Amino acid sequence: MKEGYGVDDGAALHFVGNKLAKIVTSSKNAKAVKVSLEDHKVVEQELETVYLGKEK
Repeated sequence: MKEGYGVDDGAALHFVGNKLAKIVTSSKNAKAVKVSLEDHKVVEQELETVYLGKEK
């Protein structure tokens, strides 16, 4: 299995060339994870996001 990303509805990955530059969300609860295989186990690493909405 190759590495990849998983994103919730309301999240988007912004790439510059082949490099992940930023993860933005339109929902405070939206998340993104990097998915990889380590020692024959799937590992999900939660990534930092930037919320684009207004803070209440």
